[in-house]
Amino acid sequence: MGQTLPHIAVLYDSSCRCSNTLAEALDTSIHWARVELCNLLTASVEDIPASKHLILALPMHAFGNPERPWEDAWPVLSEISYRQRQVVLCGLGTEFCFDDDRLTALENLQRELSSLGASLIHQLPDVLSYYSGQPVTTDPYHLIYPQSGSICQRKLSPDVMNLWINDLKSSLQITHPNG
Repeated sequence: MGQTLPHIAVLYDSSCRCSNTLAEALDTSIHWARVELCNLLTASVEDIPASKHLILALPMHAFGNPERPWEDAWPVLSEISYRQRQVVLCGLGTEFCFDDDRLTALENLQRELSSLGASLIHQLPDVLSYYSGQPVTTDPYHLIYPQSGSICQRKLSPDVMNLWINDLKSSLQITHPNG
């Protein structure tokens, strides 16, 4: 008798090209769980999947509102029940505007979600160690995520994404249903 796959909800802001790209990358790269995408700009609180694991793929930089670039999604985010849910924050960015505004935005979002009772995953490893021996890629994106009291911004490649997703699986304490 087979076991069902764990369920992960990926919440994203469709107004941001980087958020869309990250949500789609997570959907196609996570093979060890059932992934459900939820566009926060068209969803209501009732549309949020009832999943124990939430990945918030949100904007980390916005012209005119660098402290809260995820503001458009906040009406839904602020109404979600985070009780008994593990929450991972992440985003994508490009080298354009690669600055401290992203770090401030992620720190602000962590603070806001913590005040709502979210159990944030902070133990994701720093993927910097994955770069030794990695070929140079032309992918313009950087993966942005919290890591044990700091914020990481790392050049994204398919190998780095796969390693990060495997580390995510461990951090969420998800085991493969067949072993």
